[in-house]
Amino acid sequence: MEKQNAILLVWSIKDHLFGRYMREDGLDVRTIYKGSESRILNVIRMLCFKWGLPQKPWFNQKIKGLEGTVILFDAMVGEEYLEWVVQNNPKARIIFFYANPIMLAKLKIAQVEAAGCEVWSYGDEQCAAYQLKQNAHFCCESMYKEAKRYTKQYQGKKEYDIVFSGKDKGRLEYLYSLMKKKYWKKFRWGLYISPDHFWQIFQKKIYRMVLPYHKLLCWQAKGKAVLEMVPSSLNIPTMRTVDAMSLRQKLITNNQRVMENDYYYPENIFIMGVDREEELENFINSPFRPIPRQVWKELSLDRWIERFVKDQPVNKDTMGNADDEERKE
Repeated sequence: MEKQNAILLVWSIKDHLFGRYMREDGLDVRTIYKGSESRILNVIRMLCFKWGLPQKPWFNQKIKGLEGTVILFDAMVGEEYLEWVVQNNPKARIIFFYANPIMLAKLKIAQVEAAGCEVWSYGDEQCAAYQLKQNAHFCCESMYKEAKRYTKQYQGKKEYDIVFSGKDKGRLEYLYSLMKKKYWKKFRWGLYISPDHFWQIFQKKIYRMVLPYHKLLCWQAKGKAVLEMVPSSLNIPTMRTVDAMSLRQKLITNNQRVMENDYYYPENIFIMGVDREEELENFINSPFRPIPRQVWKELSLDRWIERFVKDQPVNKDTMGNADDEERKE
């Protein structure tokens, strides 16, 4: 149990993917900017940053003099803030965690290392390419419990066969083409697409504002299966994988390396380019196979924090295949 030894810095408790759940699970979670829980103030702050106005007035002055392990997510963090948080927390071990593809990140690795931070990320290929320490995504206990409520709420009354949520990132056109294909056009589709940047919201009619994670999880529960599209294969669970398992939904993915993991069951996961499309309808409508307890343990927030604190990054031996002792628990 290492949660008390770590502090997580996020841009918003309400809107960050897991900020609220990690706080409910007992982690010390703090916001990096003032007014982060207000949509209006968030928009004003982002515009100030975009126009080159002073940033320091927005920095949360309570994030000073921290000690122990401090984990800083990459979202919404600029170079000026990174330098400020390092200077004001000289006794802290600051870990900068890339939770998104590094090629799309605002800060480059060289900038983060120059500031004096450890650099970590999630996928093994990305970590190997950039020589970073690795840790996987996780599932909070409070998120899992909430997902169970949503699963019960929509049990037997699903509105969609396949759902997809996320930012456009060039995927919308692919989705439209997929929905016209022979074995895919018969399904009821649910799409919740947000623009890559908030100021693009009016560029396409289908665009919708980004939802807080708990609301998005509730919307996603309306579907029988979740569609995932990753830019490269990963040997660790993605956030959509964790969402689907928590909601007891089927997962449709282009990630062929998902087969390397203990949570992979062909009854639950359909791999595009590997599995036969003519079997997709049967797959979606067949029962979900429960996930073993030891797999959930490896995906827990405790285990995620523990790997940071003990400096033991996830790899194939610790995550992809649970060892014999773990299986005996």
